[in-house]
Amino acid sequence: SMYYEISSVNVDAGKTLVLNLGTKAGFVVTSVTLNGEVLEYDESVYGYVVVVPAEGGTIVINTEAEATEPTPEPVTVTKTVAELATANGWTNGTKYETVTLDEVVTLKATGTNNTGKYYDSNESWRFYSSETATLTISVAEGYELQEVTLTLDGAGTFADVTSETPVTATGSSVVFTATTDKPNVTAISVTYVKVA
Repeated sequence: SMYYEISSVNVDAGKTLVLNLGTKAGFVVTSVTLNGEVLEYDESVYGYVVVVPAEGGTIVINTEAEATEPTPEPVTVTKTVAELATANGWTNGTKYETVTLDEVVTLKATGTNNTGKYYDSNESWRFYSSETATLTISVAEGYELQEVTLTLDGAGTFADVTSETPVTATGSSVVFTATTDKPNVTAISVTYVKVA
């Protein structure tokens, strides 16, 4: 094996060489040529077999910076319940247990009789503490939650949630539990990021 700090080398006539190439971190070999002819990588020798013609020749090793995936930017999706109701054709007083915010985020209302009902009087999706209602926000595989903001109308609350105040979330899902009265959710904002 040879290591050159240069990208080309003159070789003597009539020799057969095996080039096992290492590159500096962050670079890859794109091609190796002998007198302009591209050589095939030979897996059996983990390198390039070079048969130098009688007149000698020049081997050129072409490298380029390794492609790196850009760091994914977080995505924030915000929908009001009014927008969800319009987009999905919701009917007043009807229970909707699973709601899609976008192609990544799913919302799930869990409770007994009334949790998950939509009311057009205040364009809300309602949860009942008397039913130990929960709102589960989850993201599809390959994504992670970063932040959730709930907008609430009226006296009802979820544990550890203040209306219109972002809550840090991690992993693929977060659960909010109704603790007082009946939280009326009027808007939901979810920030998530793609993970490798």
